[in-house]
Amino acid sequence: MTRDEIKDLAFLLTAISADTDTLPRFVDDIFNEQGFSLTPQMLKAEIVALTAGTATYPFESDMLKLVYALFNDEPLSSTTVDDLNAYSTTWPADSGSPKAITQDEVDARNYTLYPNPDATSDAIIPIHGEPYGEDYADNNLVIIYSENREASIAGIYALPFALEALAREFSYPSDHTDGEYADACLTIATLLGQLIGVI
Repeated sequence: MTRDEIKDLAFLLTAISADTDTLPRFVDDIFNEQGFSLTPQMLKAEIVALTAGTATYPFESDMLKLVYALFNDEPLSSTTVDDLNAYSTTWPADSGSPKAITQDEVDARNYTLYPNPDATSDAIIPIHGEPYGEDYADNNLVIIYSENREASIAGIYALPFALEALAREFSYPSDHTDGEYADACLTIATLLGQLIGVI
């Protein structure tokens, strides 16, 4: 299912005409909030090729929040600049095999590895049949992140997200505010969301 189909569903469920500008925006807000939640549901994994001596890398274009990172099958610790300063006063220049990752004091759409990678990633040439990721090339970073997904959305999210958008639309001050309808939509959205673990 696509995000546009969820927006269409929200319009289909309206008892009164909803605003064609605000209702789609509320659906987008719900996806954004879900991606930044403590336990986001829509995740994506990506292999990032590293360059020796380069520690800072940009977010993927569809990335909302970095959830987990691994280097050579080892999880990277999430850390802060203060912790890195306490560990090593020369940390920006330290090099080796990355052990930690930080977004602290870095542009919001970047992350930094510690220490700086001392090797460039091997080429990614998939070898099918090797279990547990043993066919991955050496010195590559794997990031798992919440995705700003527009398509391939499981249908199970459609109804609770559409109903929550309607609850926001009809509780928002406008010429079609309807508190009772908004409350009913929110109650059902919350129940369905709790059943699938997203709201």
